[in-house]
Amino acid sequence: MVRSNILKIHNDLKNGVISFEDLIKQRYLLLEKYKSCNSVITNLDDEINKNIKKFDKKKLHDKNLLYGIPYSLKDNICTKNIVTTAGSKFLKNFIPPYSATVYEILQNEEAILLSKDAMDEYGLGGKGEFCFTGCVKNPLNLSKSTAGSSSGSVCNVAIGFSTFAIATDTGDSIVKPSSYVGVVGYKPTYGLISRNGIIPFSPSQDTVGIISKYVMDACIVATYLQKYDCKDLTSSQNPKNVDYKKLKTIEKIKFVIYKNLLEKLDDRIKNKFFELCEKLKKMGHEIIEQNFDQKFFSLLPTIYQILTFTNACSCHNNLIGNLFGENVNKQPTTYEEFARKNRTFGFNKEFKTRLAIGSYLMNHDNFENIYLQACKFRSWLQHFHLSTLSLGDVILMPCCCCEALNLFQEEINYDLSYDHHLMVDNFVGTPSISLPWTKNNNMPINIHLRAKIYDDMNLLNIAYTLENIIGEKNE
Repeated sequence: MVRSNILKIHNDLKNGVISFEDLIKQRYLLLEKYKSCNSVITNLDDEINKNIKKFDKKKLHDKNLLYGIPYSLKDNICTKNIVTTAGSKFLKNFIPPYSATVYEILQNEEAILLSKDAMDEYGLGGKGEFCFTGCVKNPLNLSKSTAGSSSGSVCNVAIGFSTFAIATDTGDSIVKPSSYVGVVGYKPTYGLISRNGIIPFSPSQDTVGIISKYVMDACIVATYLQKYDCKDLTSSQNPKNVDYKKLKTIEKIKFVIYKNLLEKLDDRIKNKFFELCEKLKKMGHEIIEQNFDQKFFSLLPTIYQILTFTNACSCHNNLIGNLFGENVNKQPTTYEEFARKNRTFGFNKEFKTRLAIGSYLMNHDNFENIYLQACKFRSWLQHFHLSTLSLGDVILMPCCCCEALNLFQEEINYDLSYDHHLMVDNFVGTPSISLPWTKNNNMPINIHLRAKIYDDMNLLNIAYTLENIIGEKNE
């Protein structure tokens, strides 16, 4: 049996089991039920109700599986004539005159956009607590975090409001939140899906990805979205195609694990992971043990901050309130005063802090002494990571060191540095996927896979194989 909500909805619509109107009505009832999660910035129900009658089941065919499928977008993805805020009060009234390429593709396929999802401001946050509309709560336990920055998107997929969501990942913005709510989070190879029309955080690491309930659904959506885009200079001209029709289980897989990092885990999670490894061995798969140099591993968050904060500072220099954004300074005396007052009003504390650090690092002396050294570390990491991947098909690890944290919680007893391994994919540009695996304290924890660059189809096949092995019911 193929697990896929997209295929199920497609067939139900085609066979008259449900109408387009009832499908959408059910989704908004779910959103109302979970409204305390605070997962949506812009609700598009009025617009949908005006246009829902144009959908006709006679137009349903297997060449367009996304026709009439309800989905949502992280709110840093520009949508022409629809407010796009990037989670910031500064852009709360910004209506783009253009659309992101991914949105244009989904429009052409006539998928139904339900909402623009809550997110940490401009993607800088990582906790789901830094959106101007308030923090996003975990639907499985309202006292828990969803992590970030794609907090609203993972929440909407988890509650069944969105069949899939399109979001962005710069460090762990898709894969970690997916683990906190127990859904599939797929981050493709850098450049496989166009970033044109995405409000950036750190362009050398930003990657558009897909959140869904099942691996098959992520594969279906990727099949439509992976296209060369001349408007995106980082778009791959010769991507290895992802094709949902080729999704299959694999009989023998070489899994690489970082054994020394596993020692950082809580015993319950660590033991369950080794049980999974033993199960895989008995099924004919191979487990290859490697170590990650602890000295270099501990530097990952610092390097991440140096590279991304400087990028963010450069990308958002235009946010001063003159061309777009909120202008509360009606009688400025100087350019500096104009920018300072508008930014003071429009930006939250976390975003201001990161911009200040980025500005400091872009000072001439700091740029050479700090930023360029971080670039050298990134080059070393790319070489090390790709060398490790050459030993097997994928790297297999538990996604996070623990289940979802409490809201606004700063510290836990676990060694949080374990989660830094999620940053590696964006430094290198490799594809990765997070999928439901086990539970701890009745909260989900995902397994995490990363593969070679442009080996996305193989990664999805392996994830599909693991999804069937683990056998978790993820309805």
